[in-house]
Amino acid sequence: QGIASSLGNIGLIYRAKGDLDQALKYQKESLQIKKEIGYTQGIASSLGNIGLIYRAKGDLDQALKYQKESLQIQKEIGYTQGIASSLGNIGLIYQDKGDLDQALKYQKESLQIKKEIGYTQGIASSLANIGLIYRAKGDLDQALKYQKESLQIQKEIGYTQGIASSLGNIGLIYQDKGDLDQALKYQKESLHIKKKIGYTQGIASSLGNIGNIYSEKEDKALAKKYYNEALAIFEEIGYSDGIETIKENLARIGK
Repeated sequence: QGIASSLGNIGLIYRAKGDLDQALKYQKESLQIKKEIGYTQGIASSLGNIGLIYRAKGDLDQALKYQKESLQIQKEIGYTQGIASSLGNIGLIYQDKGDLDQALKYQKESLQIKKEIGYTQGIASSLANIGLIYRAKGDLDQALKYQKESLQIQKEIGYTQGIASSLGNIGLIYQDKGDLDQALKYQKESLHIKKKIGYTQGIASSLGNIGNIYSEKEDKALAKKYYNEALAIFEEIGYSDGIETIKENLARIGK
């Protein structure tokens, strides 16, 4: 069981480093051992972790398969927090697939269970995820309501990274609503917190979001300033998606 646990942890580290093939290799080795020794809750956990890796690789059908297998086992053993987690992960995959109604269904089921067991940080996470779905559906008032509820809980439990994330999400909604001054206020609050906790990728994302707002305000000089700051960080940490997005935005402004 210790070997299986260590293999799984190594897999988690490789996933955090972005080496998804190595992450998958270690998680599958961990899963195999857990099956051999009949460690049921561990099997469910490994299946969920493998599902997360497939989602990161963009293989959503495989991701869904593994998450649903994990959910089935969590239900069989009655592990309520695991059930809530699996439901939320399945909701995220349906959102990636563009099936927003299914995504909402699973996220709301997950939220309900988290409320029943009093899993506060999980509640905040589910509220934020539901807010993101409503934003994708174009229901900005509902999106704002859920994100603000999430923010309130993050503040109550003192989860700083969650606070920063919620502030950024609220900023995006205000931008969608055309209220650029409010959008800027929330994004700058988010950026300030991310700098305080040293959340580097988050800092770059916030800088890019602020650049987008200034671009909409047609303040090209400030937009370029924030884009260039974001680009420098993305290049420093080697985050290729971020680099590509910022370069496209800079090119658009140049035109």
